[in-house]
Amino acid sequence: MKSYSRLLGDDYSYGLYDPADPDAEDATCLFAMCSTICMHLDDFDPRAFDYIVIDEAHRAGASSYQAILNYFKPSFMLGMTATPSRTDGYDVFALFNHVIACQITLQDALENDMLVLFHYFGIRE
Repeated sequence: MKSYSRLLGDDYSYGLYDPADPDAEDATCLFAMCSTICMHLDDFDPRAFDYIVIDEAHRAGASSYQAILNYFKPSFMLGMTATPSRTDGYDVFALFNHVIACQITLQDALENDMLVLFHYFGIRE
């Protein structure tokens, strides 16, 4: 939510969906956890949103994500994931009509210093 606010600025209002707080839905940019919103779909008109961004779209094969994708009818839906290829063969690209706005390989990201360094530590018994 902070990233969107920095990017879009003060022309929009930002809120986190809370089923116990109906005023949260008044935000022009509403953020929600999949696990929360999929249990409260009836709180929304299917055309309530012009744009929907699905983060972690590689999980969209799960029933909770499917419920959201099948319920809402936005003008535009964007799926974002760093790992579109799934070992179970589920076609994440098909959910978004194989439209790819941007794709970068891990190697490209490494070469362009786009990733945060990390270290793995193993513990031996």
